[in-house]
Amino acid sequence: MAAETRASDRLLGRWGVRLLALAGCFLVTVSAFGWWLDSRVLDDQGFADVVAKASQQPEVRDYVADQATLRLASSSNFVSGARPIVTDAVSNAIATPPVEDAIREFAARAHQQVFKTGTSQRVDIDAQQASTTIRSALQTINPSLSKKLPANVLDASATISQNSAVDTAFTISRWVWLWLPIGIVGIALLAIAMARARDRVRAIRTVGIVLAVSGALLAGVGAATPALAAVAANGDAARGEAVAAFIGVLIGRLVGAGLAFILIGLAVALAPGKDGGDLRDRVQRVRGWVERKRTSPRWRFAGGLALFLFAASVLTRPTQTARTLVELLAVLGLYVAVVICLRASGVLATDHSIPRLKKRQVAGVFGSMVVAAILTATVAVAAVAANTSAPSANPEQSGCNGYMELCPQPIDQLVWPASHNAMSSSAYNFLGAEHTITIPEQLNSGARFLMLDAYYGYDDNGIVRTNLAGGVDRKTLEKERGPDAVRALDRIGALTGTADTSGHKQDVYFCHDLCELGAVRASDVFSGVSDFLDRNLTAVVVLDLEDYVQPKDVRAALDDAGLGPRLLTLTPEQLHTKTLLDIVTPKKKQKDAPRRLIVVSEKHGGVEKWLPKTYSLFQETPYTFTSVKDFTCAPNRGGKDKPLLLINHWLRPDGPPDPTAASNVNSRAVLTKRFKACIARRKRLPNAVAVDFTSIGDFNPTINRFNAAVAKVTGVSDSIDRVVAFHRRRADLTQAQLNELKGLRRLPRISGADALNLLGPLAGQLVHPPQIDEFERDNGLQPPPVSTTTTVPAAANP
Repeated sequence: MAAETRASDRLLGRWGVRLLALAGCFLVTVSAFGWWLDSRVLDDQGFADVVAKASQQPEVRDYVADQATLRLASSSNFVSGARPIVTDAVSNAIATPPVEDAIREFAARAHQQVFKTGTSQRVDIDAQQASTTIRSALQTINPSLSKKLPANVLDASATISQNSAVDTAFTISRWVWLWLPIGIVGIALLAIAMARARDRVRAIRTVGIVLAVSGALLAGVGAATPALAAVAANGDAARGEAVAAFIGVLIGRLVGAGLAFILIGLAVALAPGKDGGDLRDRVQRVRGWVERKRTSPRWRFAGGLALFLFAASVLTRPTQTARTLVELLAVLGLYVAVVICLRASGVLATDHSIPRLKKRQVAGVFGSMVVAAILTATVAVAAVAANTSAPSANPEQSGCNGYMELCPQPIDQLVWPASHNAMSSSAYNFLGAEHTITIPEQLNSGARFLMLDAYYGYDDNGIVRTNLAGGVDRKTLEKERGPDAVRALDRIGALTGTADTSGHKQDVYFCHDLCELGAVRASDVFSGVSDFLDRNLTAVVVLDLEDYVQPKDVRAALDDAGLGPRLLTLTPEQLHTKTLLDIVTPKKKQKDAPRRLIVVSEKHGGVEKWLPKTYSLFQETPYTFTSVKDFTCAPNRGGKDKPLLLINHWLRPDGPPDPTAASNVNSRAVLTKRFKACIARRKRLPNAVAVDFTSIGDFNPTINRFNAAVAKVTGVSDSIDRVVAFHRRRADLTQAQLNELKGLRRLPRISGADALNLLGPLAGQLVHPPQIDEFERDNGLQPPPVSTTTTVPAAANP
């Protein structure tokens, strides 16, 4: 008897079991995390498999296709005009096996180089060096693949390589192989806790519960997916969904391990039952229960209904039903297997006096699992939020407004491509439209100056009504818009006063003449502009409003679209000194979200500080011409003393705008002739050229040529050439670095003679930007002496 007492004293009590169960489950959980890290994060092939599988998720495919077509639209009018079709085509192409294989290969190669970069110079290397390292290695391994990769993909890889989460992965990587011995030790501790316990039933239940709660900790990461989409969106819902889909694939094995722990833990906790795992007794009790219930009409009806639903499910969704049935059988098999193993090992013995689990105990277990899952989900969301930051402007890569040469120029030495009546587009179903593509697509293709007409309107059963019924000059309207437009307005009662004019009239729409001819909600347009600025971090946009609405209502629409903090107000004096680089990379406030939207008003300018008068900054040309030969550069609104010059360059013959005429009006020859004529007449640089049908003709390339001429005569393009040539001569230059230099966004080449011919006498009056000298000095060059030619700000010209 004394020997039995001594042996009993050596057995584990309640707290000993709990401590061993906690330690064992902790080690098993760490082992599962290490296995996931080793197989899906640190292994190049495992990570490549994750990327390839994630690329086939609809959210990822659609986001990648959308981003790809946005970039293509900036250089292709076809893509800009048919972007939804092109996006679908790209998304479907990504879903093909060859593309998936190419993504897998790239991911594996990039993974190898990212980790090589990190192990060599983890502290000193920056994103640009990392990008160059990746490209160099890829060129050595697979030259054809390297050539196919756009610079932004490599920039993304480099950014990932410099992420703090990757730093942590590097720290862990040297110890990650320990996951297997750690897991073995954890399982051994759980076995000891059950085998050496005084009360084995209680020990088994404790181990099972702790294991299930540990599984909930791992599975909680998967439950955080919707929240991950929100925190990773960064103002772009599609981006957030894509990131969440990628993370879902990445953590799939980890979540799967958590679910396995939950199932095994619950099976272990429920194994003893009230009979010590006597399976034969349990089968007999189930049969007895069925025999008793089958005599009840209510239960027979419920059984028949369940059989009917099962049969209907098999007929309508046979695959899903079969899979669910197999999964249920697998769970049952897992439970039986756990019971058999515990009984065979001697840990569990037949005992029909075991107390049942109480309802409050069961509720406590499931409550603990929910709390554990919420805790892990919260940590996961916080981790993603900490590693998700708004992208910052990088004009050294993409230039300003798309080109390097535009960054150092003061505002009054830039030529802005302007879209006249930008909202009047067939893409918005305008009658007598002046464009064929949407406003975001106009921005994508190069426009940076949008002229918009704002009216009050309200929706009347699908027709946007204005408050001008009965007060319109029909003859003038017919001359400008054509007889078809007038007949259409008569049919809907817009000109006779018979239309319903009741309703809310404070909604702001962009319309032309009458909203009945076409209208697009101002908040929708502003949202498109906001999205464009979010995606193009070195772009600056000007909105010129012909506003028949109050400034407070325009501001409300701007604020709704998130553009309020983006508003930038410039004085006439600042136009001589402020550069695009100053705007996109401010030195003080709003460094991460600089003010890159300038709004001016033709009707209500000056009422609010943020809304200056258009013609306090601009002087312009006339705007009513019936043919190309009628174009003139005579002064119009704004007088002759304003710092910026706007050229109105479109035709308005009798009737609606003619897109077929735009190919000639927007041709390089006609635009260049008008540009030179206005320089000769107004003795200043035209700072904005506004046209209809921006996607037709040579509009954007010609504006680029004008800016190239300015960059040539001010020495900007030559300075950039010298810096590029200096880096090309470096002895340590790799082919990858050379490709990066070739990939810089540059304006088209123009000779000095052509630039002088284009700018005429104005060439000697343009200012050499001091910022370009700083650029040369920062790159190790001493800038050449400035020309002795007298330089005067454009505003001081007569």
